[in-house]
Amino acid sequence: MPFDAKTRRTEAVHVKKAGGDKKLHSVLRSMKGAVDVLAEFCRLSHDEKKKINDRVLHYSSEGCRTLAVARCVKAKHGGL
Repeated sequence: MPFDAKTRRTEAVHVKKAGGDKKLHSVLRSMKGAVDVLAEFCRLSHDEKKKINDRVLHYSSEGCRTLAVARCVKAKHGGL
């Protein structure tokens, strides 16, 4: 999915299938975008979000912009 200004993120899902009868595969979901948006997707605690937000504000005070990157890997049996 390309970057969307409304959702303030972009993401991709990659499926790697293994051979054999067990149909084991892994799913890699990767995202990048606004820090606050990805923090919600990652289900971070309030304290974790505050710690990240404090760091973002620090970088911002130095004239830097921030961008978050997250990934999730899951192994599955059978169908998606």
